Amino acid sequence: MGDQESGVEDLERILSDVNAEPITIPYAVIKSVTKNFAQVIGDGGFGVVYLGGLRSGMVAVKKLSISESFTDKQFLDEVACLKRVKHKNIVKYIGYCADTQGYLMEVDGKQRIVEVQQRLLCFEYVPNGSLHHYLQESIGGYEWSIRYKIIKGICQGLHYLHQRRINHLDLKPANVLLGAHMEPKITDFGLSRCIDENQSTIFTTNLRGTPGYIAPEFIDKQKISFKSDIFSLGIIMTRLLIGSNESIAENWHESLHVECQQMKICIEIAQICAEYDPSKRPTIADIILKLNKTETMVQKVPPDVNEPRNDPRSSLYQVVKRFWALPTQTLHEYSSNGATSTTVPQPPPSKGKLITILSIDGGGIRGLIPATIIACLEAKLQELDGPDARIADYFDVIAGTSTGALLTMMLAAPNENKRPLFAAKDLTTFYLENCPKIFPQRKAGWLSTAMDLMSTMRGPKYDGVFLHDKIKNLTHDVRIADTVTNVIVPAFDVKYLQPVIFSTYEAKNEPLKNALLSDICISASAAPTYFPAHFFKTEAPNGKSREFHLVDGGMAANNPTMLAMSMLTKEVLRRNSDFHLNRDSVDYRDYLIISIGTGSAKQSEKYTAHQCAKWGPVQWLYNGGFTPIIDMLSHASSGMVDIHAAVLFEAFHSEMSYLRIQDDSLKGNTSSVDIATKENMETLIGIGKVLLKKPVTRVNIETGIYETVDGEGTNEEALARFAKILSEERTLRKNNLNA
Repeated sequence: MGDQESGVEDLERILSDVNAEPITIPYAVIKSVTKNFAQVIGDGGFGVVYLGGLRSGMVAVKKLSISESFTDKQFLDEVACLKRVKHKNIVKYIGYCADTQGYLMEVDGKQRIVEVQQRLLCFEYVPNGSLHHYLQESIGGYEWSIRYKIIKGICQGLHYLHQRRINHLDLKPANVLLGAHMEPKITDFGLSRCIDENQSTIFTTNLRGTPGYIAPEFIDKQKISFKSDIFSLGIIMTRLLIGSNESIAENWHESLHVECQQMKICIEIAQICAEYDPSKRPTIADIILKLNKTETMVQKVPPDVNEPRNDPRSSLYQVVKRFWALPTQTLHEYSSNGATSTTVPQPPPSKGKLITILSIDGGGIRGLIPATIIACLEAKLQELDGPDARIADYFDVIAGTSTGALLTMMLAAPNENKRPLFAAKDLTTFYLENCPKIFPQRKAGWLSTAMDLMSTMRGPKYDGVFLHDKIKNLTHDVRIADTVTNVIVPAFDVKYLQPVIFSTYEAKNEPLKNALLSDICISASAAPTYFPAHFFKTEAPNGKSREFHLVDGGMAANNPTMLAMSMLTKEVLRRNSDFHLNRDSVDYRDYLIISIGTGSAKQSEKYTAHQCAKWGPVQWLYNGGFTPIIDMLSHASSGMVDIHAAVLFEAFHSEMSYLRIQDDSLKGNTSSVDIATKENMETLIGIGKVLLKKPVTRVNIETGIYETVDGEGTNEEALARFAKILSEERTLRKNNLNA
């Protein structure tokens, strides 16, 4: 029997034997059971998790990210900690792999063998995902018995750890997995510390936790103890009990379904666990004791006897009311993980009937036009679903080119609460405040044109420094795989002369395409002659890397509508589980698309053949403050997509599922991509508002001109109709997901 077969058999034995000791696993065995790391099932700051298959069951393999800050000691400490724990409420540890692989790589222009460290941990596979996933759904839909089972199981697992002097230090819903019968299992001991018998508290500055679950004494004094885990437990219990902190004090009987003394006591426990002062928090042994007592005295409280549900004088009502005095501090000051959000991410298309796309054209400062229209759409959605509704909650994909990519980033990048960075109503404010610095206007009077021309001959018109810094400050280290909903952004690689498409779907499976959002947005806005091209490199956990030499994606797809459809079709055909898997082909009647342009100057007939016939290279690059060759390329790209999409939806008799909002009557400064004066920006916002009042139009395939469609009302009325469909689709998906 070969070493690899023997290694796999060892894994089979350990997985099925609860008393088996963990082992060292050869790298070849890890590659075999994961089919060469084929299926990603999770990722985070500490690494990527892959699914592995054995005859006796599934395993999860965590490939740790190697960095200068990650030492062998940290890895060995985590392994040592894992070896000490065996409990039904802790994910079973099977073994580890510490290996060094040699890869042929180019270094300083020469091919060299580079040694790459591989650090991997193998665990049992827990089928129902994380508690974080379930808390993203409507927790009110789960029976109290399930919620109590999760609370009790987490407490039992934590009790086991504290008995062995192990402080978890990163207890949060994402680090609690749910088994086949909803039994919780604590995981991820990457930050755990072992506390000596003679220690009760330690001080450290080398600790990263999760905001919202880190105890306040660490934030204030870098102090940790077992009571730090108790604080995290209190926040988890709060979220399990409440789900969200809406106005429960007035309507608690509708949201909590408090029907027994057991829940009352759990509320009290959660309250004291989240005390600011660690000395006032109970030990985990005290909590277990209280929970055990509730199991012997649980009895339902009749709604009109002893504890009237709607009587503010009742003790149970007062407990809930006191409970909500606490989250003002704990869930607002210290929470940044979405504990207060009532909105859940968009469930996948497989749970509904439609595939929804929002597409935003490129166009520089003219991004104010789609920003105005998107704000109107989000307002319509909020009228239906409440003020927390955001564009990203309703679209499976947001696709954007150039300035459209910037809007896409603002709509889909997560803030500290894992919600969209911007509300749509704030998009125009961002442009008004920042575009004068992104596109600084020359104040040289009649010399401006000559200076612009000279600038164009020397290099890009703008250095892009302010734009780059702004994007980096907004997105920090967020990558495209981390967006609130899926995004698609095109760019063009000048070294290889081919389009590059960045997609959330691809990024989750291809680490080399999982670039920083900042790099993607900077590249997507690097319009030739306006901003410098952008270079960056990505690296994969296996040591491989990829270089990108990029300019504005408008060179390839200024209107990204068809690109988005193609990428989603690709996911359907590769049988992505987010989509209906019982189909062997794509039905475009399932698509619902809103495509928003940034305006054009078609009707102004800016150029003629007689003029162009006399131009040399300079005039094609610069003429009267405009860049004809760039304008024509982007409009040609956008116009072709208009024609393709119009014909496609007409062929499927689905014209009502495709809304294109575009103004082709721009003139003068409004047709420019970089005139960022206050007057011009306010005019562009006004054009967006007027466009909402104009009738729905579709492009004439022969002339390229947008013509009124009878019987479909104004663009604003069409957006209201689409908002209703989007809201109904989201409700359907949530219901199917819960069912």
